[in-house]
Amino acid sequence: MAEAQEAFSVAKGKDNAGAMVQAITLRAKLNRLLIERNEVTITEVQKLDDESLDRLIALKAVEAGIVAAPEPGSRGQELH
Repeated sequence: MAEAQEAFSVAKGKDNAGAMVQAITLRAKLNRLLIERNEVTITEVQKLDDESLDRLIALKAVEAGIVAAPEPGSRGQELH
């Protein structure tokens, strides 16, 4: 908590409004005054065939940085 206050003080001393906001946000999170919530909605997954579902999983893995994107023109590796 002291580090967050120090970060705020440094940001204020440099007139850096963006860093001040980040420090305030960090303090709020540390004090559990700000809670980030994520909502996940799954729709129509049951209507995908196996091949389409495999392609969707591979795409999401690439988007999440879990696996590298396949080289252009290659089929990539199949998921098992």
